[in-house]
Formats: sequence, C-alpha cells, structure tokens
Amino acid sequence: MINDPNVTALLDEMNRLPTGEAGAATATTGPAAPLRRVLGMRSGAELYGIDIESITEISKLTPVTYVPGAPAYILGVTSLRGQIVPVINLRGILGVDPESATWKKDGAGNGAAPAKPRIVVVHHGDVVAGFLVDAVTEVYDLRTALEPALGAATAGLPIKEGQVMLGDRVLILLHVPSLFAQLVES
Repeated sequence: MINDPNVTALLDEMNRLPTGEAGAATATTGPAAPLRRVLGMRSGAELYGIDIESITEISKLTPVTYVPGAPAYILGVTSLRGQIVPVINLRGILGVDPESATWKKDGAGNGAAPAKPRIVVVHHGDVVAGFLVDAVTEVYDLRTALEPALGAATAGLPIKEGQVMLGDRVLILLHVPSLFAQLVES
C-alpha cells in the first residue's frame, strides 16, 4: 500500500463524501443537503423546478375550454384521463412578462402554442391543477442547500422556495403549498 500521507488524507476525504460526489466536491464546509428530485420547467427565459413528489403527470397541450370570468392566469379547463383539471398559465402566477409569452389566449380562448408546451399536473392534498409551461427540461437531483430566491414574493406569498446553481444556470424551486394558496386567494 502507498504510505504517502497526502494520498492517505485524500482517500480519507473521498471516503467521507457521499457516493457519487467525489468529483463534485465544492468549497462548502457544511453537511450535504438530503437528495431532492426536482422537475425542471422553462417559463420564459427562467428555469423553475417543482419537487417530483408533487407531480401527478406531464401532458402535451390538450384542448383547453375557456372559462368566462376566470382570472387572467387561468386559461380554462381540460380533461386529463377523465378528470377535469384547471389549466394555469405559470407565467401569470409568477409575474413573468405576459407580452413575451409564447402561448396566450384571446377573448375567445384561442391561442398559438410554442413548439413544446406541456401541462405539468401538480397536486397538493386533494387539489389538482395543471400548469402550462413553455417546456419541460429534465429531472434534477439536487444535493446542495438552496440559496434564498431573488425577487419579491408574489402577492405577499413566498412562492419561490429558493434557488440553486446548475452549472451556469439558476434553477428556481417553487413552493407548492404557497403556489396553491395563491390560486385560492385570487
């Protein structure tokens, strides 16, 4: 065996790291956060994420029936697997510039769709809603602690739970209970 103290110290350090993180060691000195699996979604130029435990399914954009008198961010309702689900424009909830929206409804409920829009069906307790996003990216395994999210809370609610750097991109994690509370308040 090699008796070099530097090699021994390096091997000891690698053995203390959780599996798969030996090459991803960072300057953080605190303990690693527990694993969180998050679905990445694009809305405008931003990358958002929701814990996969809250996601029921991901669907292609299906016909949406306009609901008169509904708030502007509610696009309407659709039938997914026999269940009527409200379809929410995630841009409207997050305050992303609606003029830059690649999918928006007119007064008759008609709209033009972007290349890969998806409805991400999310549940909170017994309540289910579909969130229209521009695209779904991938499932991210997060092992780092979240940083506080930048930007103001939407309508006083902390919809943004935090953010994490993924290479050169920022993933903003959404807080599902606050997201649903925002829907109920409006």
